[in-house]
Amino acid sequence: MYTIDTPLAISNPASESQLSYIRGLVNRKYAEADRGQYLDFLDTAQISKVRASEIITHLKTLPHIEGSSEVGANADVEVGLYLVDGVAYKVKRAVYGSGFLYACRWDAESATFVKEKGAIRKIHANHRMTLEQASPYGLAMSACAHCGHALTDEESIARGLGPICAEKYN
Repeated sequence: MYTIDTPLAISNPASESQLSYIRGLVNRKYAEADRGQYLDFLDTAQISKVRASEIITHLKTLPHIEGSSEVGANADVEVGLYLVDGVAYKVKRAVYGSGFLYACRWDAESATFVKEKGAIRKIHANHRMTLEQASPYGLAMSACAHCGHALTDEESIARGLGPICAEKYN
């Protein structure tokens, strides 16, 4: 177990992204029964950026536990569009850092998907949109609803999904 940095007022505290990354590593490296003490520590301790880097370096050397998965994501969820209680979500994979799945909620006002913290936990495979359900989001964005690339083919534009992405919704 790590000790709390002293003095209590840290001039250069760990960033939220560092703490989030540590939480993800703890979830992948420790059995559920052992996670609590480490996660409680992160919630109560005040650690410096330097100490957070040391913790991350240490956690990265540990093996993944058997059966660990994305933090908060249900095992059956993949990248794509989902409809949960009438609300549209786009599940994406973080390109930098953790590589975890996360979800963005459809915002009609801006006609785009906006990241929503914790939304990934609401989504299950049976919420995946059909091609007909997914198409209007691509049309509204003027891009492929699945991957976000510009659509150039008339059929793809009408569908709101590119040909490769559309196959994922059949």
